[in-house]
Amino acid sequence: MLVEQQARSVIGVDISEKMLGQAREMTDDPLISYIKMPIEDIDFSDSQFDVVISSLAIRYIKSFETLCKKVYDCLKPGGSFLFSVDHPIFTSRNEQDWYFDD
Repeated sequence: MLVEQQARSVIGVDISEKMLGQAREMTDDPLISYIKMPIEDIDFSDSQFDVVISSLAIRYIKSFETLCKKVYDCLKPGGSFLFSVDHPIFTSRNEQDWYFDD
């Protein structure tokens, strides 16, 4: 999606080789690269990115404040940090699955 929106490059970071493998299968694009590491260990150059996106990963980290500091440092001035988290109603139930209908 980011390449379709004219991103010059995209870096995907995940601790799971399985998730990275699935992402590679879904995106065959030389503008996209993948790094296997915990998000707490990111260490990108200062002011490297226009946008940092985290989808459903923040709840697994130990320190939100530390992560935000790292993200802030690697964002260009005026850059954006977009993230999503699970809604508690989804994770509070024993059965954690999506339900689809017509």
